[in-house]
Amino acid sequence: MSTSLAARVLCRISLGVVCLSLTTSLSRAERAPVPQWLPENTLAYLRIANAPDLIARFKDTSLGRLGADEQIRPIITQLYGSAADAFVTVENQTGSSLDEILSLPQGEFVIGLVAIENKRPSLVVLMDIGEGVETVNNLVTRAREAAANDGAKVTTENIDGIELIIAQPQGDRANEPPAVLFIKEQTVVLTTDFELSQSLLARWSGVPDDCLAKNKRFGAIMTRCVGKNDQSPQVTWFVDPIELARNVLRGNFAGAAGIAFLPIVGLDGLSGVGGSITLATESFDVLAHFHLLLENPRVGVLDMIALQGGDMQPESWVPADISRYFTLHWELDKTFHGAAELFDSFRSPGAFSAMIQQRISDNIDIDFEQELLPALTGRISHALWYERPIGPGAETRAIGFELINASEFSGTMSKAVARQSERLTEKSHGGIMFHQFSLPEVPDNDDQEADDTAPDNRREFRRAARRRQQPCVAIIGDYLVFTNRPSAMEKVINSYRDSDQSLASQLDYKLIASKVRRLTGDREPAMITFDRPEERLRALYDLLTAETTREWLDKRSENSRTAQVLNETLQDNPLPAFSIISQYLAPGGGVLANEETGFHYIDFVLRRNDDVEQP
Repeated sequence: MSTSLAARVLCRISLGVVCLSLTTSLSRAERAPVPQWLPENTLAYLRIANAPDLIARFKDTSLGRLGADEQIRPIITQLYGSAADAFVTVENQTGSSLDEILSLPQGEFVIGLVAIENKRPSLVVLMDIGEGVETVNNLVTRAREAAANDGAKVTTENIDGIELIIAQPQGDRANEPPAVLFIKEQTVVLTTDFELSQSLLARWSGVPDDCLAKNKRFGAIMTRCVGKNDQSPQVTWFVDPIELARNVLRGNFAGAAGIAFLPIVGLDGLSGVGGSITLATESFDVLAHFHLLLENPRVGVLDMIALQGGDMQPESWVPADISRYFTLHWELDKTFHGAAELFDSFRSPGAFSAMIQQRISDNIDIDFEQELLPALTGRISHALWYERPIGPGAETRAIGFELINASEFSGTMSKAVARQSERLTEKSHGGIMFHQFSLPEVPDNDDQEADDTAPDNRREFRRAARRRQQPCVAIIGDYLVFTNRPSAMEKVINSYRDSDQSLASQLDYKLIASKVRRLTGDREPAMITFDRPEERLRALYDLLTAETTREWLDKRSENSRTAQVLNETLQDNPLPAFSIISQYLAPGGGVLANEETGFHYIDFVLRRNDDVEQP
């Protein structure tokens, strides 16, 4: 029997003990919060501080309020009902409905991996269940039946009045770790190691010196990711990637060789990754932190991630009505020479430059190392929007690279254009010249698209998307700008010519920029993002309401249950006017800083209020 099967059987059996524990013990010693309870050598964990609070907070977000709107709720209800119907098989096995099982978490909910000496890491699952007695009774009955049918060897151990239930796989899987479960103080705990379960019971109400909260890596990450006041997060997570890899790959020769290789490229300096999510604060709908913890000094690959602070004002060529925008500053020269040094150390001196010459320089007729790289400041910006009508290839992009001296580089570009004249078409708009790349035609029987396993409509979708791609390039102001179609280049030029058509003039962007300044304080950002969820959702709305989509759903419904459910839901509950949806949506953004301890990224969506907040 597999470990997963044993775990499932054990979960069902052991939940029955909850009934006894709830009726025989009214007094309880308060369990320490999970970061003060788990061992210091916890390798990874995901924690929901309070499941009901998380649900309540989500209902107070824009998505939650949108789902509760009287014109949207019937759609959500029907989709949820379909999911509940699909759960019938599991319900027959557990004796509990989807609603009952989803309502079981009544406090902390944690999934983690803990290092075990000379063994693989042990899984730890903790769930506070509160007064979920009726659901537990149903699960207990089914668990007894499952234990008899599945053949797991189920034994029990009593430790200080707490019964531990152990399910050990049998037969050819007898050497696999067991599933161990106990219930204490309305909390269910599952592990895959008996000794760890004993240890967790022993440290139940204390704060031992070797707890996760005192892990320096965990502490350094949480210090940057845990907010204040109403920004206290509902979700936190942490991973020690190097130690996790060492433990998981223990005994694996190829894995051990890979771990030994990490110091050579500098990746052993990746100390940890973690973050948090906070919902429905006074200012934010969603506020998420992400921290990449790095050792100092950084070497090898980690030193090549050479992001630096700089000007974040949107360029004049970025259109006002974009859906998403980001800009960053990168020390390209440092990254290039670091990559060359690392690559050459495995090959031979000059091998990296030779590869770049062959794969890039020879194809663009510009020497990447001698002509292109020295011409760039390192600022890179990207804008995305949707071109109507919405359909295959509707995503429209513009990416710009800031030039140190646009006049000097224009000569280099002119030489490259002259050598590639047969592939380029010269065009002009608003007094600015640009060049369109000529791509091969995409025939209906394109061999590259031939795929007997893919539906005809999917292959046609890909072909239609490719036909809309007509890359263009131009020097606009101090930027070398690429777009994926001529209409996008014309839009970029219009924005450059008229400041009222550029993103920098927009109120919502100014509001996001003001929030970024407050979040970063004295730290100079290396990257910022700006996002209009309304525009992305508008594109999805247009796609769902398009006649071609309805026809596609009709065809797919014959072979796809998902398409059938979606099609029936949209037929029974037509989408309301988009203005009903958009009233719940607010802009968002993000900011990345290169700090002494590593990279810290904050992503947020503003809270939509009746009164428009001014920057």
